[in-house]
Amino acid sequence: MTEPDTLWHYTDAGGLLGILGSNPEPREPGVVGPQKCKPSFRATAVEYLNDSRELIHGLGIIKEQVLIPRAEELETIDYQPDEPHLVANPKEKADFLRKLCETIDRVEQRTYSNHIHCYVTSFSAHNDVLSQWRAYCGGLDGFAIGIRRDALPDHQEAKAKKVLYDDDPKSWTTVTDYVHKWVHWRLHRTEAPEASSGMLDHCIRELSRYATQFKHNGFREEGEWRVIHLGMSEGPTYRNRGAKLIPYVTWSLPADAVVAVRVGPGPNQHENYLAAQGALHAFGYTTAAQNLTVSPTPYR
Repeated sequence: MTEPDTLWHYTDAGGLLGILGSNPEPREPGVVGPQKCKPSFRATAVEYLNDSRELIHGLGIIKEQVLIPRAEELETIDYQPDEPHLVANPKEKADFLRKLCETIDRVEQRTYSNHIHCYVTSFSAHNDVLSQWRAYCGGLDGFAIGIRRDALPDHQEAKAKKVLYDDDPKSWTTVTDYVHKWVHWRLHRTEAPEASSGMLDHCIRELSRYATQFKHNGFREEGEWRVIHLGMSEGPTYRNRGAKLIPYVTWSLPADAVVAVRVGPGPNQHENYLAAQGALHAFGYTTAAQNLTVSPTPYR
């Protein structure tokens, strides 16, 4: 299946202004006219996503599909004295994987006492999904920002990944193969990794990058993609959602990554269209201003 060239980030009016207008580039001396800005996104800590079980769901798949089978395989190794020892210290390595599984269990049971430094920004392959308007825009008068997929991050700290839905286990191999490689890399030394709290915390953070690529099939219509950010270069900052405190990190793109905006359904759609057109020109997003459209979804 051909992947979309443009991915869409749904947000409300405040989010639109924050993403597109809060990161202005320095203006050259003597230059007048619109201020050119770079889009800046927030990535929310995985424990604080709208569906708090998303991380648990993905870590559970990794545990059942990769970690437990590999631990069981290591536990069955019983070399005879005259046999070549192809795997050094298999029992100790199996024990490390078991302790890692126990740490995942603590995450699920909400007894894990450390913050997992893995953060997510959500996008959709579709620019007019009613559930997205409702989830991210309060159901009325939202905006979907179109971003070039090839402009999204692809480096050690942050990568854009397509979400995999759990009604198709065959598709999981694109992620579980990476986790198998991760396990092989972790266990390739002669000695087993030390099962210290620091090591286990570090491993949970790395596995969360893979775990957040899984989602329950009930969300399939969203066609979700995610920028998964490990927040290695700087720690999180914080905002509130009602009474809840939310850790997040920020990341940016070049201005030309923004290629379109769609105005969502609602009683103020026409007014929002006119204002968005002005804001896009004021912030220097001329291509997006030329590709500004409105949702045909009826407002009720």
